[in-house]
Formats: sequence, C-alpha cells, structure tokens
Amino acid sequence: MVRTVALVALLVALTNFFALGLDPRDRIDETVFVVDACHGILALLVMLWLVKSPAKRSVVACELAFAAVALPFLIGLWLPATVDLAAGHLSEPLMPHHFLLIGIVISAPTRRSGAALLVICAVQALVLGYVIRAATSSATLPHEPWMTLLFGALAGMLLYTRHRRRELELRVAAAEERVRMLAEVARMLLALRDRANTPLQTIEIAIALIAADHAPSEEIAVIQRALVRLANVQQTLSRTGTELTSFADEASMSPVDLEQSLRDLLQPRT
Repeated sequence: MVRTVALVALLVALTNFFALGLDPRDRIDETVFVVDACHGILALLVMLWLVKSPAKRSVVACELAFAAVALPFLIGLWLPATVDLAAGHLSEPLMPHHFLLIGIVISAPTRRSGAALLVICAVQALVLGYVIRAATSSATLPHEPWMTLLFGALAGMLLYTRHRRRELELRVAAAEERVRMLAEVARMLLALRDRANTPLQTIEIAIALIAADHAPSEEIAVIQRALVRLANVQQTLSRTGTELTSFADEASMSPVDLEQSLRDLLQPRT
C-alpha cells in the first residue's frame, strides 16, 4: 500500500512538473503556474515522506497522503478550465476530471478513501460544468452532466470490484498460511511420535524388569500409570498417522529440523 501511494505521488509530481513546461496555460497564467508548481512539490514531499520509513506508515497515514496528493487537483483542474473559458476556446473541459475519477479508483489505498475522493471530485466536476454552462451560450458541454455521472458510476463499480478482489486475495493468503502451519504441526507430531517409540519401549521394559525383581511399590505403580497414559497418546497418534503423513506430504524431519520448526512456529509473525 505504501509503495502504491508513493508511486502515485511520484507520477503526480512528474505530471505537474512536465505541465510547467508543456502546458501553455502555465505560461499564460501565473496562478496556474504557481498552483501546478506547488502541487508538484507537495507530491514530491509526500513521496519522500512515504519512502523514508515505509514500515512505520499506517493505513490512515497512507489515506491522508493519498488525499494530500489528489485533492489539489480540484484547484489544478478548475483554474485551467476558467483560463480556457476566459480565452473562449473550451474543448472538452471536463475530460481531465473523468480521467481523474478513473485514476482515483485505480490507485486509492482503501475503499473508504477512494469512495470519499470519488464523490468529492465528481461533485466538483458537476459544479464546474454548471459554471461553464452559465458563462457561455455555446454548446461546449452537450453530453453533461450525464457523461460525468456515467464516469462516476463506472469508477464506483471499479472501486468496489478492485477492493473486493483484494479482500478475497487476502483471505486466500490467510488460508494458505493456515494450511502451511497445520502442515508444520503435522510434521512435528509425526516426528515426535517416531522419536518417542523407542524410549517408551525401553522404559516399559525397564519398569517390567524392576517390578519383577522387587516387590510392588507406590513409585513403580505411579510410573506404570504414566506409561499407560503415554501409550494411549502413542496409540492415538498411530491411528491418525496416515492422515498426518498425507497432510505433511510424507516429509521426514530430523531432530534439528524439529527444533527449528518449533522455533519458527512459535516466533511471532510480522
């Protein structure tokens, strides 16, 4: 998310800096030049702020950074349209707003920020269209406000489907991580079962020999009861051994691998 917003800020900065030299309205009107220059500098500063410590930037910080980059377009697109209106050569004055709507839904970090900016920019485009219609009698906006409303509806659909797909991808990733952890648990259970077989058999034989040579005592009875419980655990693991082996993909595990897997499983995920 941080990288996406930083890339958007960089593209906005480059767009405004190129406009300073290529857009004739920046050379004609000093206000347009200052607004575009300030917008480019602001976007560049936002980009540098994001890439400086990307791990420390929260979702809210990314939303605010994206809004700081996108909202100046409300002025940056309004002023050139008024300059063209005053010069008398309007040509599709709301087309930049339409592209802005599409750009917002493609690059918005969250559905919340995308929807809010989408509504704000669409309303601003409708207001600008009304101002242009009131100021001129020529048919400069024959398809408005319907074209802006159409672009707004399409942008809203794209925003919903984009973030819906993202949520599904996150769910799939979480499910895959859960399967991986379960496979690790299955492998560790198999390794523990295999490594406990021989020691349990040795202890069982030793206790049987001790019980044969000595009179029954409470200590021997306690050990025998503990062995019975361990044997029951071994039987349970043996009954589910086929399922565990299938789940773990028949992967063998050495004592070193067992210890490392336990450490990895207990280590907190970042």
